[in-house]
Amino acid sequence: MEREKRILTPRRVAAGLSAVVLIEAAAGNVVGRSPQTPDYSGNIRYFNDTTLLNQTPAQQASSSYLPSKEDGVTIVIPKAKDIEDFNGKIKKQENLQQEIIGVIKENKGLFNSKKMEDFKMYYPIYQAVSQKYPEVDWYLLWITHEAETGASNSKVAFNGGSYPYYGGMQRNVNIWPQSYVNESFKGLGFLRAIPTRHKSDAMEIAAAAHELSDNIKRYLSLGKDEAVFRALSLYTGGEYLAQQRFGLWEKYKKIFSSIS
Repeated sequence: MEREKRILTPRRVAAGLSAVVLIEAAAGNVVGRSPQTPDYSGNIRYFNDTTLLNQTPAQQASSSYLPSKEDGVTIVIPKAKDIEDFNGKIKKQENLQQEIIGVIKENKGLFNSKKMEDFKMYYPIYQAVSQKYPEVDWYLLWITHEAETGASNSKVAFNGGSYPYYGGMQRNVNIWPQSYVNESFKGLGFLRAIPTRHKSDAMEIAAAAHELSDNIKRYLSLGKDEAVFRALSLYTGGEYLAQQRFGLWEKYKKIFSSIS
């Protein structure tokens, strides 16, 4: 299974940038978020939303991510059970996350302030998804997410401008339909309680992990390194971009493997 070829000039390929990031940069549409003005428009709201708090326990238990409107912004209300799962599972990662943040700060040559922001937002998702798909290191998901869309910092990734690729992980919708995403996300519903740049991020990360996991297992008899490289080659549709991501994976592995 190979992804359709991306439209990349030699100069763009040499820069190691995904098609979607290049399209955004050319159009001046790369989305940036400052701490003062976070852009959570259309994303999942934290579970302390007043709409949820004003519901009775019975109403909360039956709520199923019903979209509503607040000042023109779509908000999504998580189930009470997902809130409980979120509290129980994500908080266990807090100490580990702080330890990893310390390591990131010690390696400023690899991680700028943007990547630190991305890590803080998405690490709980990467970690939880990696636990479901243990062949896929959480930092391989981070590398993939950054390379595909700058960690969902893209407009065209979600508005059809990169068709047939969609979402933060640029899933080919002609090969991997929504039913595949839903299957990949089973058991991970608690991740919906985490605010992300786009409401589909957690599900798309799970789908990408599923795809990578299947291909890593397919080649695991050749050794983990070779299996990861081949899985990345299939994901990107060629060895050039796969080699760049594989190189980062090797660096991240040395940094994070002892504390992951």
